[in-house]
Amino acid sequence: MQYSLARQEWRGRCPRNAAARLASAARLRRDLGLNYAGAVLACELLERIEELERRLESGATETGERGQDVIVPPSLPDDAR
Repeated sequence: MQYSLARQEWRGRCPRNAAARLASAARLRRDLGLNYAGAVLACELLERIEELERRLESGATETGERGQDVIVPPSLPDDAR
């Protein structure tokens, strides 16, 4: 009983993809010789690239001032665009 409670509490604190991210970081460390900070940064950048590629494929773009398509990150407030 106590084990299941602890497991449920832990589950809420850890993202679903944490194991995959940890495995990716470990491979980057092993294969490329990166330190922990570099491996984590590389994982975050790879995830960002994948997100941007998905947005491009889905057509989620806005028109920029000169008529070119630009991707607007979701973290920017509307007045900063």
